[in-house]
Amino acid sequence: MNQTTSEKQEIRPSPREYNSFIRQVEIMNIRIIAARVDLLDYSYFPSSAEVTWRMAASYENAEDQFNVSHRYRLVVKDKESKRIKARISVTFYVAYSSKIPITDDLFEVFKKINLPLNTWPYFREFVHNTATRMGWPPFVAPAYKPS
Repeated sequence: MNQTTSEKQEIRPSPREYNSFIRQVEIMNIRIIAARVDLLDYSYFPSSAEVTWRMAASYENAEDQFNVSHRYRLVVKDKESKRIKARISVTFYVAYSSKIPITDDLFEVFKKINLPLNTWPYFREFVHNTATRMGWPPFVAPAYKPS
């Protein structure tokens, strides 16, 4: 067997399997379970800031559902000095109903595509409100685009 055929056989789940899974999934609950804000320079006003963010997620199966912990970390740096001026971290708990148990393979796709589409609006709102409360102009995070 050549390498290309072997690689194709390792692709899991198939688009059909994933679509079947997604069609029956529903959000039951979403809430913040952890948050942290660090304003590291009280005098800094972000006229030209470099903003980066990362996310991480994990899940656990339960009867007829699965639960996800989805964490976002945002860092604001000064473009000129490259010094970190603020950090915002927020973790969401999301409970999904699902008759089909989620697997590691399904979750690898789910956490990159569907999960952020469900949690990103909450993250955007959290960052917007937090930046305002820090005395900064409202920060509008961009639309989520799966990579």
